[in-house]
Amino acid sequence: MSTLEYRTEAGCGREIATLAPDLEPGAGISFGRAELSRELTAPVPPAAASVLVAAVLALLATHDAGSVRIAVARPGALVPLRCEVSPRTPLADLVRRAREIVLAPVGSAPAGAADVAVAVLGPAADGDAGAADGLAPQELERLAHELNWCDLTFVLSYGDDGWRVTCGYDEDLYYATTVAAQLERLDAILARIVADDAALLRDVLPTGIAPLAPTVATASQDAYIAPRSATEAALARIWEQVLDAGPVGADDDFFALGGHSILAVKVLGRLRELFGVALHIDQLFAHRTLGSLAELVDAAPRIDLAAHGLGPVPGGSDAGAVSFSQERMWFLDQWRPGSALYNVPVAVRLTGPVDPAALHRSVQAVVDRHAALRTALVAVDGAVRAIDAPPGTAVPWTAVSWTTAPSGIAEPVDTLGAALEIARAGVAEAFDLSAAPLLRGGLVGYAEQEWLLWLSIHHAACDGWSLEIVLEELTEAYRAGGTLDLPPLALRYADFAAWQRDMLSPEALSEGVQWWREELVGLPPVLELPTDRRRPEVPSFDGRTACLKVEPELADAARGLARSRSVTEFDVFAAVFSLLIGRWSGRSDVVVGTPWAGRSAPQTARLVGCFVNTFPLRTDLSGAPSFDALLERVRRSSARAQAHAHIPFEAIVDALAGERESAWSPLTQVAFGYQRGTRARWSLGDGVDARVEAVDTGTAKFDLTLVVVDLGSDGMRIEVEYATDLFDDATADRFGRQWIALLEGLIARPDVPVTQLSSLTADERRSLVEWAGAPSPFPAHATVDALVARTALARPDAVAVVDGETRVTYAQLLARADGLASRLHALGVRRGALVGLCCRRSADLVVGMLGILRAGGAYVPLDPDHPADRLAFMVADTGVRVVVGHAELLRGLPLDAITTVAVEDAPGHGPGEPVGPIEGDQRTGEDAAYVVYTSGSTGKPKGVVVPHRGITRLVCGVDYVDLGADRVIAQMSNACFDAITFEVWGALAHGGRIVIVPSATLLSAPRLAALLRLERVDTVFITTALFNATVAEVPDAFATVEQFYFGGEALDRGRVGSVLDSGVGPARLHNIYGPTEVTTFAACTPLTQAPATTGPIGRPTTNTWAYVVDGEGALVPVGVPGELWLGGPGVAWG
Repeated sequence: MSTLEYRTEAGCGREIATLAPDLEPGAGISFGRAELSRELTAPVPPAAASVLVAAVLALLATHDAGSVRIAVARPGALVPLRCEVSPRTPLADLVRRAREIVLAPVGSAPAGAADVAVAVLGPAADGDAGAADGLAPQELERLAHELNWCDLTFVLSYGDDGWRVTCGYDEDLYYATTVAAQLERLDAILARIVADDAALLRDVLPTGIAPLAPTVATASQDAYIAPRSATEAALARIWEQVLDAGPVGADDDFFALGGHSILAVKVLGRLRELFGVALHIDQLFAHRTLGSLAELVDAAPRIDLAAHGLGPVPGGSDAGAVSFSQERMWFLDQWRPGSALYNVPVAVRLTGPVDPAALHRSVQAVVDRHAALRTALVAVDGAVRAIDAPPGTAVPWTAVSWTTAPSGIAEPVDTLGAALEIARAGVAEAFDLSAAPLLRGGLVGYAEQEWLLWLSIHHAACDGWSLEIVLEELTEAYRAGGTLDLPPLALRYADFAAWQRDMLSPEALSEGVQWWREELVGLPPVLELPTDRRRPEVPSFDGRTACLKVEPELADAARGLARSRSVTEFDVFAAVFSLLIGRWSGRSDVVVGTPWAGRSAPQTARLVGCFVNTFPLRTDLSGAPSFDALLERVRRSSARAQAHAHIPFEAIVDALAGERESAWSPLTQVAFGYQRGTRARWSLGDGVDARVEAVDTGTAKFDLTLVVVDLGSDGMRIEVEYATDLFDDATADRFGRQWIALLEGLIARPDVPVTQLSSLTADERRSLVEWAGAPSPFPAHATVDALVARTALARPDAVAVVDGETRVTYAQLLARADGLASRLHALGVRRGALVGLCCRRSADLVVGMLGILRAGGAYVPLDPDHPADRLAFMVADTGVRVVVGHAELLRGLPLDAITTVAVEDAPGHGPGEPVGPIEGDQRTGEDAAYVVYTSGSTGKPKGVVVPHRGITRLVCGVDYVDLGADRVIAQMSNACFDAITFEVWGALAHGGRIVIVPSATLLSAPRLAALLRLERVDTVFITTALFNATVAEVPDAFATVEQFYFGGEALDRGRVGSVLDSGVGPARLHNIYGPTEVTTFAACTPLTQAPATTGPIGRPTTNTWAYVVDGEGALVPVGVPGELWLGGPGVAWG
């Protein structure tokens, strides 16, 4: 006989025995069951089935050693197979132990809590083992409730085709893919035993026991140091059970063995029960090794567990105590009465022959079982008290049939959509907390064998965990015809409320609040996100929910990352959420609200009620950490916060937030949650299938909430709940897609700085590139004065400039400009020379601009109203040797050793009459056209050299404005303000007309309106401040203007709204933006209504590229703050 080595694939023991955390922060728990079946290829003898399966499962579950909790179903009881298994334990030893249990007399001690149960259903075989092995169907049914409490249940049934094994599993702990893999491994090992190990089979059966010592693959134990004290030994057993690792030595590190914050909480609970010590989670993080933790336990003071145990309140639960969660719900209801904000809704689609009466009775049975659902909250002597209504208190119930239209609905309900509308109306109805029960529901029949069950429970009586209990027990009651035959609950919610009050004494509460005060020091009062609308002073709390899917591959990768970094899935997803919120808000210090289940006492596992509490989770995003480093920050922050998560949120708010603001949620305006094992599909029995449908109350508690719902092998679903006061549907959807994209990038590259990873989706990136701008033909190589000269030759008699009573034709303009150019040429002005220009707003100013360009130079505007030292700086900085201007202004300038030319005295030349520098002119669009200086508000003024191509880009081939020979453009800007570039060259390059607006007229709204009407001005640019002042005095001042542009400052929403609403504003109103360095205008947006916020700057103008980037120069998503990068031919020289 050859010796078999039973080697399991690497990791399979981890998959089956390293159970997923019982509860993530904020998660619900389903207690839902699912099943997978498989035919066994191995011809296992019926008499050996229980023994072999139990032993093989023990081997699989303890591949890395540990304490196994496997039970075997016997008539009337589950009996435990408890054995310490090491990597060297022979399979034969496991077989012998299993055989002893199976052959033991019925009446052995019950298994209690077991991870795995084995039951065999089928004909009993001959022999002692067979007689003990087979269970009759009715016996299995009697054990069903106990079996369902096991995480995994393997039921073997024997028929004509051989064995079939059905694995029932807790969806809150296992994925279907994991269970399927275990069934496959179980079958493979059983087949090898049956085929190759006759000796082992003899060991299983009543006859003959042959020794067998198979070899099991094992890791090296060279570094193992055995526990050295009783405390270390006890701690080692706890770690082995919690971590599914072993043997654990004195120098082993809890986190190196796979521990994380959730498992740490379980360890602390075991330490409390075994040693009577109350340690904080941060202490475990500080004492990571077994030996160090044992020393801490030995030194820690003991507490009186009996004095603080959770048990029934003497005299019943009518003392009226309320939990902190109930008190918070009552307070919020008093603060905002008549709201459905804290309703917990659920809708279940039922397909099959539903018995409506039995379903109604089932709901009533659940309410009768759980007093929390029948508890009213009333004010007594200024304090809130709980009053339980008796069992039998009728549940408000609404039944609607598809054959008749319900009251208030015109048409019969004959579609799922119509049924959901009824459900939404039902769950959106507010509760009166002083009237029990706090549950209502209804059944809508919308087609033959198609129904929708809806329930609405107030949060004061229910949380996510409780909702799963309600659905489970409702299912059990329906299967029993509308009654519940369950063991009575040992506790009531009121017992928990009294215990919580006792545990959280005023001293303990004060100490906890002080910890939070220190944790949240320096927290800004409100998190500002880029919203679609301004935050109202009084929020409506109206909301919607956007749902998106996370594909299974990405979900598996996220779970794998969590395992490899010894953190929870919650830590991973919360880190991504905080990072995305940080990017949207521009903050490196982010606080999000997250729910804590609040069921630290194991006795609360089957209670319905509101146990949940919200705690603030603070994340430091500063310093460009890698995702690995960020995960460590979140893990530590989460661990610290969870140790104090029992402190009521309202107490933290009262201590930190001061007077409550009505406009936003206190402490944090965003929230994150993670749920796993949420029930989605199941059977009510009797051919009725159940499926959860999305339904909400149409409310939002926070500005933005993201919940990750783990669907196991189906991936994940993310739910983005958002306040419609602030966000559009598209924005919420975009946020969710960015979260998924960021998760994907962070998982792929967890070791690089998070600042290098984008949250953009591929579609968003394409859109941003498209929106950034596109090239369009324009005369990039031409000089602007050449364009004007060409127009003058084509339309010499057309009016170019209107200055009061003066009309200057294109021929006259070009003649005067060429005359000035001739004078400058004589003074040595050549290509590229900088020439000062100091003129008041007038036709002479236009002559000076054009004349300097015709000479081949570039003009430098000098404002005579500027201080002398600023003008002297500009002259010296540019090296100007010649200044053109009005004679009276030139005399007042600090222009020592500078040649001046009075623009009024320049000789005139006829059209086409050559001027020196024009002959053989080699200038191109890259030559300088003018130099303009910034304001100098942040330091010294800086000169910006604008080439000709910048001007032609601004006024030729553009889409933001219609320019042409028939256009009349007002010239309102100061010569030193670069908007004059648009006003002058936008008209002259196309043969249009400039209307000079004198300063006195500009400052008089009535005179300005009259001038615009008189001269039929159709295109205007004006500063925002001047626009506001003008329309405030004369609302219809710009009524005759066709194209109106304003900018320079943030727009006044109210003023814009009044102009647009009046109907007497410009035909086309635009908000325009552009820095001097990009030649006047870079972006423009038309306004048809007042914007919700300060207003967008719009899309890039033609031949301008605009990108919003982060500190790394990477594109940021829509709505996310960043730096604006502008490019294109309009960009000036430095």
